Amino acid sequence: MLILPGSNALSVFRSHRLLSQLQAAVPAIASVQARYVHFIDASTALSSDDQTRLDALLTYGEPAEPDNTDGVAEEFFVIPRFGTISPWASKATDIAHNCGMAHIKRVERGVAFRINLKTGILGSAIGAAKKLTDEQVQAVADLLHDRMTESVLRSASA
Repeated sequence: MLILPGSNALSVFRSHRLLSQLQAAVPAIASVQARYVHFIDASTALSSDDQTRLDALLTYGEPAEPDNTDGVAEEFFVIPRFGTISPWASKATDIAHNCGMAHIKRVERGVAFRINLKTGILGSAIGAAKKLTDEQVQAVADLLHDRMTESVLRSASA
C-alpha cells in the first residue's frame, strides 16, 4: 500500500472550533493540525509515470502547513470504517481508472491529525505530560471521528 500525504484538512474556523473542544477535554493540548492522507492499493507496482499522475490527481485544496515540531505530539489517523468504501474512494478510484491506471484497486482518503501538547513551565502548570493517558487518547479520538462511519488508528500503516 502506497501512502501519500495530501493537503490541509481543516479550515481556520474548523481548526479553532476543534481545538476548543479538544482543550475542554484535555487542557494540555496546545494546537491541532490536520492533513489528508491518501492510501493507494494497486495490484502491481506503480511506475514513475503512475506516481506522477497520482501526485497530480491528489494535489488539491490548500497546501498543508509544515508539522509543528515544537514539543510533544500525538498522531491520530481517521479513516473510513473498516469494511466500507467511502463515496470519495469510489469516485477517486474511477478517476484513476479513467486516467489509464486500471491496476489501481482503490484510492482511499483519511485524515492525519497531529495533536501538539503544551510543554515547559506553562505546560507543567496545567498538568501537561509527555504523552496522553489512555483515557485522554480515547477522549481525543471521540472528538476526531464519527463512530458510525469512521475508525481511528494511531499509525497510518496499521
